[in-house]
Amino acid sequence: MEAILSVYRQNKLFSQVLNLAIIALLLFILHRQVLAHQDFSAVIQIFKADFEWRRLPWLIVAIMLMPLNWAFETLKWQQFTNSFSKMSFWQSYKAVLAGVAVSLITPNRIGEYGGRVLLAERRHGWRIVVATLLGSFSQMIILFSAGLVGFLWFSYNHFGLKLYLLFGIGVLSVGIILLLIIVFFRIQAIIPLIHGLLGIQTWKRIRKQIIVLRMGTTHQKLQAIAWAFLRYLTYSVQYWLLLQFFGIGVPVLEAFAAIATIF
Repeated sequence: MEAILSVYRQNKLFSQVLNLAIIALLLFILHRQVLAHQDFSAVIQIFKADFEWRRLPWLIVAIMLMPLNWAFETLKWQQFTNSFSKMSFWQSYKAVLAGVAVSLITPNRIGEYGGRVLLAERRHGWRIVVATLLGSFSQMIILFSAGLVGFLWFSYNHFGLKLYLLFGIGVLSVGIILLLIIVFFRIQAIIPLIHGLLGIQTWKRIRKQIIVLRMGTTHQKLQAIAWAFLRYLTYSVQYWLLLQFFGIGVPVLEAFAAIATIF
């Protein structure tokens, strides 16, 4: 992997060929999953029959929010990369988009880490990976917290769950959220544990990779949480806008509670 990254950065022709290969693979996957699907023509017919031009602005606004969505992701990621990297916002933005592109053709979004590393300095490879993991951790905290509120509201109003069940689920979930927050802000505390579990020789080999868990001050982590929240609001609004575009009339409060539960 290191050899590929080195060649990618140093050989312009190789990097262009690799970029074209990724684009070709994305188009192939899009064709296989959408255009070549047996029911695609039927879906198109249903869409045409239900389409109304007056709803098109909802879709346009949802698309216009996409750059903002990834801008918040970039700002969140930079809270952890600024301590070791001098990448500008636009360089970081391109790295985030590269990660998105590569993640589409890899299982479990593993390519998101590799895609970002492609546009970073070689010596920062592992730091970039850890920064991405920390950014994902902060987003998970927001997702789980908002999802809990949405689930409790939705369950109480539509599933008819008893109050004692909702209370029990709420207490358990809040406990998990608090645990996630503690781990996020004190993640560097696991470094001595890793040191103790590994032998001296193994520790010496991976010390530089593990030690980067210390990056990110409390202030930076709070800012990452804030950017994660703004990004969550952005793609929740995008989801709601798509519901309006497809003519799914759901009250705003119910829609956002359902969106939170789904996410």
